Amino acid sequence: MQIDRISCADYGIITDGSKGLEFAKAELEKFIRKACGFSILAYTNQAHFISLGVNEKSASLIEEYGVSDLNEDGFYIVPKNGNVYIFGQSEKSVIFGVYEFLELYLGVRFISRDCEYVPVSEKLIVEEKTVKRVPISGQRTYLCSSAYEDALVNLRYKYTADYCPEAEAYGLRSKWYKGIPSSHNSNLYVPYEKYKDTHPEFFSVYQYKGFRLFDAVELCYTNGLTEDGEYDESVDCSVISVTVDSLMKYIADDPEAKYFMFGRVDNSNARCHCPKCEKARAEYGDSGIMMVFMNNVIAQARKRFAEQGKTFDKKLVTFAYSATVNPPVKDGKPISPKVIPDKDLHIRYAPLDAANYTYAFDDPRQNECIRTQIEGWSALTKNIMLWDYNCCFFDYFLYFANLSYLKRNLQLCERIGMSYIMKQGAYNIGTVWQDELKSYVCSKLFWNTALDVEEIVKEYVSIYFGLGAEEVLAFIQRMESFFAEKIARGFHLSLGETKAGFFNPKEYPLEFLQEMEALLDGAIQKVQTSALSAEEKAVFVKRLQTVLITPVRMILRNAEAYFGGENIAYEEKFYALADAIGVKRQGEVVPIFIDFVSDNQSKYKLITGQSPTQEELRAAEYIQRCVFEKTGFTVPIEKDNAIYPAYWERGIMVGKNAMTKEFYKEGLDLSGYAYFADVKGWCVFLDSDYNVMDAAKVFVEEYLRTGEKENALEIVVKKRVGKLKK
Repeated sequence: MQIDRISCADYGIITDGSKGLEFAKAELEKFIRKACGFSILAYTNQAHFISLGVNEKSASLIEEYGVSDLNEDGFYIVPKNGNVYIFGQSEKSVIFGVYEFLELYLGVRFISRDCEYVPVSEKLIVEEKTVKRVPISGQRTYLCSSAYEDALVNLRYKYTADYCPEAEAYGLRSKWYKGIPSSHNSNLYVPYEKYKDTHPEFFSVYQYKGFRLFDAVELCYTNGLTEDGEYDESVDCSVISVTVDSLMKYIADDPEAKYFMFGRVDNSNARCHCPKCEKARAEYGDSGIMMVFMNNVIAQARKRFAEQGKTFDKKLVTFAYSATVNPPVKDGKPISPKVIPDKDLHIRYAPLDAANYTYAFDDPRQNECIRTQIEGWSALTKNIMLWDYNCCFFDYFLYFANLSYLKRNLQLCERIGMSYIMKQGAYNIGTVWQDELKSYVCSKLFWNTALDVEEIVKEYVSIYFGLGAEEVLAFIQRMESFFAEKIARGFHLSLGETKAGFFNPKEYPLEFLQEMEALLDGAIQKVQTSALSAEEKAVFVKRLQTVLITPVRMILRNAEAYFGGENIAYEEKFYALADAIGVKRQGEVVPIFIDFVSDNQSKYKLITGQSPTQEELRAAEYIQRCVFEKTGFTVPIEKDNAIYPAYWERGIMVGKNAMTKEFYKEGLDLSGYAYFADVKGWCVFLDSDYNVMDAAKVFVEEYLRTGEKENALEIVVKKRVGKLKK
């Protein structure tokens, strides 16, 4: 089948007029026009057509092929008798089919949110061959920043999951209830502030990870159940009854939503230790307690639906994470029939602490518990969702060498038949090139795990980095080889710890990192001296800078070890690159730049001790005056001896106060130093045993910078110490 400038008038695009399919039609028409220079418009009784979804032209063919085995988002592309039929179970599946059609027959590539590749062709040639595509999982995403923020990227990558943004503009909606966060939300089902006084037995209050900075709250998951783990009708108000009430409210808020998440507190092993919980824990374990609780929640919700004459058609999701990551099985069998998940309960398996992310999950070197956890949950249910991790969350710019086993892990998911796969990368930062690349790789593997990862990487890099592609590919290959050699002798990657093991400077020869830096600097120089237009140069330079920041950050992280102290040149290069590529974080909760004053409102206050010295007070007033001169806004000065309740409390600590002592418990030996300036979390610490004004001047001169908005200031997150001159 061939369509060219002459024959295109014989073709039209048919839809049923729905918003989602009209969007699919618009995308199809747009990219055919971009590639071929002609248009295929709406069907008005032309001789031939491209049919999208179900309509009078396609109904009988769709019935012939059937769609029941397409795994929700799968689709068919059927060229027949000079026509093309694209169909699946839903409007979204047809949109996915349209993008596959464009990729397959026109060579279009949706590389990223800022890069589409559309090769020029004089004709559209469609092979007379049926194409069937079925994803390996009903829901899937690689959560990089573009997938987290851009609904169109998700459609073009054929992603669908709770963390994908809503696509209502395209006539689609999420399967998930979005009225509450789709993760750690148990406190929203049973609010602590609402029930703490009337029902303190609902809660277990504990110190989060042993810190004194703030307390966290976990629920009693046996409250409202009998000793046998059944719903206790005799109790008027309980944790489980309130949970069911909240669930019913959420369902009423959004009757079309299918999935509802109930998640424990984040990354904690906190437990209720009431006698009933202790007894249940001895019998079922923590995950068993959660299974019994969730099964009862579903049973009660199902009962309430039945009382309204309705059939319960919702799915609940809960975590196998941290305290509940180990399945309630023994010798591969359920500990008790009560811990077998209800058919409408999905288990979101998130092996954050258990897994070694140096290896694939089924690698013989992987922690043994991963194999037993996966096997155990698989023995209990087919409704397994994976929440996977793919970067160092404390330092996004470090090279994280897991590209080699992305395919292997997805093949394992495919064998198990997981209903959902979410691979979490650097999701809350503008552009981290590694995760954007891995997201593209996974977008292909999610539909065919037999594909060659190396070829997918080459395709992405060659298109996205243009003239610098050769150097970027060389950089990736060198880094992968570098880490492969280290891993072979026992080196481990880390999701969070970045000092003693993963980022010991002895593991990273400075000469190698500088060689990688020079390689990428050379790529940028090649682009800048090329015949490209100024606009094209700017685009490709910025993309290459997103890669360059990796070796620069890796050098800067251990500058003291490499250079015997601070290295201002690398510090300036790192911050300049961060500015150029437009990022304000270097980790999930680790900022590079943080807002100080914005929109004529201070997010900070200047804090001295209760009895500040004249020097400390003068330093605080100096900062206050400088900020006023820059913005016209006065930052308050407070005398305070309190310890703030959270690591992310904002304040500029001038001199010695309780907060300084809290963060530097080992003590600050400032003898021999003119000043000390540091940012930890969102707190700034300025001090000196010699002259605090020196620290204040450093803060104003080096830490404060003009932000993105008018009358805005930002704080550069770094540490600076100055030695006294002898």
